[in-house]
Amino acid sequence: MSAIFDRTVTQKRARDVVPERGMRYEAFETVATGIRCSIQLKKSRRATGYPEDDTGSEQWQIFVTRCHDGDFARNDILVDDLERELRVEAAYPTPLGWNLLASDWTVGARR
Repeated sequence: MSAIFDRTVTQKRARDVVPERGMRYEAFETVATGIRCSIQLKKSRRATGYPEDDTGSEQWQIFVTRCHDGDFARNDILVDDLERELRVEAAYPTPLGWNLLASDWTVGARR
């Protein structure tokens, strides 16, 4: 493992499941494991105009090494080596690898 890409993530992608009875739901399948990356905190604030209502939201900037030959899509779930689950909001390739913007994917956000 290099000093720059010091973390690993597992990539999961949603697929629709239609059961014989009941409602459709999302299930996640593992696409890739052990993806080397660098995860950096990027804070952003959601300003409402009222100081007491301003809430901070954490976003994460993830840089994936060029050695990863797969692709990333919006709404992919990344589980890092600390068991934190992050949802990809934006993904674009660069000559050095993938640049991802992700946010925390909490239990309340799951459907």
